[in-house]
Amino acid sequence: MTRALFIFFLILLFMTGCENADSLRIEETRTKLVGTWLREDNVEGEQARRVLSLGADGKFVDRILVTSQNGRSEHREYAGEWSFDGTNLKRRFLQENGRQYSGGGMRYATFALVSVSSSEFVVNDNLVGRMVSYRKTAEGTQP
Repeated sequence: MTRALFIFFLILLFMTGCENADSLRIEETRTKLVGTWLREDNVEGEQARRVLSLGADGKFVDRILVTSQNGRSEHREYAGEWSFDGTNLKRRFLQENGRQYSGGGMRYATFALVSVSSSEFVVNDNLVGRMVSYRKTAEGTQP
């Protein structure tokens, strides 16, 4: 009986240690993601410049400038809440161009985080069907 109890406590201790290590890894990654990030794309003649700010408070602002081949520009701004679950960078959209979304529909974006460093992160963007990278940039950068 004593041996079984000892083994039970060892297993419990091991499982707690794994959970703590996983929680620590998630928090370290989340801390690396906090900041202002720049993504630039050129797709089918349209240039897109996107500045994504991920706050330590779990809030985000995503500012986008899209310039078409004819030189016409369109600005968009989204805001909401972000999180990291250990695998995915998740964003819950609450505003578009300063206006609060209404209605019962939820607007989410979930991208698998491929890598993160102090200067860049890469996600599998399932909306465009490819890996995309964001480079760390100075706070206050405009798209």
